[in-house]
Amino acid sequence: MSQDDTSLCPANQVHPPTGQNFVGDSGTGLPQGYLPPKRQLVNQPGLLPRYVQALTPEGKPGLLAPDGKVRDFYDRTREARTEFAKLDDITRRNVKITLYKKGWYGSSKPELGDRISDADKAAMSDLLETANVEGYTWQVLLRQIEKAPDVEFLGTGGRDKPSSADLTDILQKTSLQTIGKKLDDKTVKQLVSSYQGVYTANTNEAPPSADVFFQNRIEKQYGADTTAYKYLNAISNVSKVIESL
Repeated sequence: MSQDDTSLCPANQVHPPTGQNFVGDSGTGLPQGYLPPKRQLVNQPGLLPRYVQALTPEGKPGLLAPDGKVRDFYDRTREARTEFAKLDDITRRNVKITLYKKGWYGSSKPELGDRISDADKAAMSDLLETANVEGYTWQVLLRQIEKAPDVEFLGTGGRDKPSSADLTDILQKTSLQTIGKKLDDKTVKQLVSSYQGVYTANTNEAPPSADVFFQNRIEKQYGADTTAYKYLNAISNVSKVIESL
């Protein structure tokens, strides 16, 4: 079953994050037990079409490919080179150029010959991590990346990237208010990078405020913790009222 590349988050623009691990130190860049967004479209007779969790043949959460097949999460450390190596010379060059033009190389440049450089591996590693987070293979994400503005035009057509330090402060305050604890450094890097991508790429409409964006992502990723913290807060507030009587 073929799948399209719509409904990507956030805001149908894809930018490089850094993240956590799904199982121990697997290199996926995902937190323990992470479930990506529901991406697989199911059509059943008599029922409305709906999206469900994409599962591998072994029944594990995975990444949806354009042909509808589901593969395991990428290991961004081991597979960054091999994913490039699978491509023919022309395709590999085009992928590198696309990632470079859209800002995935940072201040580095791609190797446009036969060699796969450290900068190439770093860009692909970020792309694989983002694919894991979004629940699609990197080939699907690349179609979205191609729609983003080139980095050289962001100075006039886009927005300047918000300060990482300022965003980190906002994120940690939002986390304390939402789940009662601060986030670890890897999660902070991932969420800050995600917001910076949304902010700079979202040129046709106002971007969401940082605190609202972070709260939504935290509630989605830490749903149980969020509910528990709200419940404890409610109990605490009731206790304070009783004590004041």
